[in-house]
Amino acid sequence: MHSRIEHDTEGTPFSQELIEEISEILSFVYKDKCELANKEIQVYGKTYPTELLFAISVLEKGDDNAIPATFIASADIGEKRQDKILDAIVDGAGIFLEQYLTDSHWDGYSANWSEEELKGITIHCQITRENIKLSIMADQLLNQ
Repeated sequence: MHSRIEHDTEGTPFSQELIEEISEILSFVYKDKCELANKEIQVYGKTYPTELLFAISVLEKGDDNAIPATFIASADIGEKRQDKILDAIVDGAGIFLEQYLTDSHWDGYSANWSEEELKGITIHCQITRENIKLSIMADQLLNQ
């Protein structure tokens, strides 16, 4: 999971509690649609001194080799509170999930960052086929 902004330091991963809280919310809201499509949602996030980075991957249940659809969002950390930024980003993830899970012919991948405004927060988004879990594992191996 690569950030939109180049940083001199490695980001701090979201706490496990925060990941679980967001996962529970998204899984509850999209439970029926995920079950119907045989999908599961995985949540990831990092904070940097000047950026909040968030991603969700939607994968086939039980198939680690299937190519996911991944929503990645980035927002500048400025004077806005991080919880307000994260709330807007999770809403953006919900918009993506709604479109992805309801359109059987969905093909909205975009590797380029696009700018959106949600709840007064400017968010930069991209939708890729990146498997974040595998990317994290590869980064860990490379950093040994």
